[in-house]
Amino acid sequence: MSAAANEIYIYGNYAYIASSRDNQELQVAEISDPANPSMAGSYNLSDIHDSLSIIGFNNTILVGRSNGEVAIFDVSTLNSPILSGTYNGFSEAINDISLGNDNNYAFLASNADNAEFQVIDISTPANPASIGFLDISGDLNGVAYHGDKDRAFAVGENNSKELTVIAPQ
Repeated sequence: MSAAANEIYIYGNYAYIASSRDNQELQVAEISDPANPSMAGSYNLSDIHDSLSIIGFNNTILVGRSNGEVAIFDVSTLNSPILSGTYNGFSEAINDISLGNDNNYAFLASNADNAEFQVIDISTPANPASIGFLDISGDLNGVAYHGDKDRAFAVGENNSKELTVIAPQ
C-alpha cells in the first residue's frame, strides 16, 4: 500500500486509514494475517482535501478532513464503504475526533478560528448536526472524551494552556 497515512483505527480484522491520497482518502486494509496486510477497499471523497483523523464504532467510521468536513461511512460491506453523510464545519482542519454519549456525539479538535472545539450529533449519520462549539486560544490537535467524568480533554498549541478540560454547559 502506498499513501500518506495520517491516522489509523483498528476494528476486528480491519485497519481503517485516513489518507492524504487524493483517490483513496479512506483506505481499508485486511489485517487478519499481520505479516501480509492487504488492501480490502477504499473510498474516494470529492475534491483533494486530505483525511487527517479517523475513529469508529460497530460498522460506522468517521473521517476528519483538512477542509473541516467530517465524512461518515457505513462499512458493513468492508470492500465497499458507503458514504452515509457529511458534516461541513468551519472550513479548517479536523485534527482529531472522539466519540461520546453512546456514540451519538462526535467531539472535534480543529484549527477553526473561534471554533477549535466542536460537538456534532451523529445519531442520524445521514444528517449530522452541530450541537455547539467553543473558542479555545490556539489550534487543538487532540481530543478525548471521558464518559464517567462527562468531560472532553483537549490538547493544543497554546503554550500557556496546552491541556483544556471542557465540561457541558
